[in-house]
Amino acid sequence: MLFDPVRTTNGSNSPTITIERVPKFVYADLENILRKTESDKEDASSYAYQQHEAFNIGYYVRCAYDDTLSSYDFRRDEDYITWFA
Repeated sequence: MLFDPVRTTNGSNSPTITIERVPKFVYADLENILRKTESDKEDASSYAYQQHEAFNIGYYVRCAYDDTLSSYDFRRDEDYITWFA
């Protein structure tokens, strides 16, 4: 994977393009389920009829120069946000 090209200028003020490799990058995913909700008023014309409830988080660290340093981990308990942070 490469960064987007970056335009820079050298001492002679002529533009150059530098492309740098990204040594590591992270894919992360927070999964949710939708829970149905009930209206608290009978005559409500609109209400939130679904609510997102997060239940799982996972991430994959990809190392571009040494695949043995790549890893995947996930968590599905009540303390998953603290674990990820």
